Amino acid sequence: RDRTKVNIEATTTLPVGTLNISAYSGNVTAGVHTVIVKASPSPSVVGAYPSDGSTDLSHSIAVTVQYVPHTFKLADLTAAQLVTAQGHTYQVEILSVANKKSKCLHTYCSLFEIKFRAPAL
Repeated sequence: RDRTKVNIEATTTLPVGTLNISAYSGNVTAGVHTVIVKASPSPSVVGAYPSDGSTDLSHSIAVTVQYVPHTFKLADLTAAQLVTAQGHTYQVEILSVANKKSKCLHTYCSLFEIKFRAPAL
């Protein structure tokens, strides 16, 4: 139909690059569209709270991460460490993992909050 808006979402194993899609009506090309296939971004931290505080007290810290698999869960984290500017390493307790975009079913739109308990130093 003329002027019909079509939204398409697809998950693919195609390599990064471009994909040309042609639509046909009988033997006549009705339209051609180029789709750009992008790689999923690498996981990254987008926020942490609190960002400062007294080191002689333990703290609960919430870290927000994006671009991890949408199936990410607490069991996927086996250990966590806090490394000070002086190079000292401390184990931290992993408290929880919460999916902040539960309707997202892809890595590129995922957003999770991970809560930790850091010990008093």
